[in-house]
Amino acid sequence: MNCRDIDRMLAEGSPTPTFSTQVENHTRGCTRCRALVTALATSALSDQPSPATLRKIESGIIANYR
Repeated sequence: MNCRDIDRMLAEGSPTPTFSTQVENHTRGCTRCRALVTALATSALSDQPSPATLRKIESGIIANYR
């Protein structure tokens, strides 16, 4: 496992790579990949709309169909 493998996993659409032993070993020793994976994992978790926001969006979509 190397930086290119991590980049490829992320480019293929995995927001956070599956943490196999190889990925864990690489990110433990590579500051760049550890920071990248951590940033993407944090971003993915914090970018989720709240349930209230989702209800407002749903209501707006339903209103447009009537």
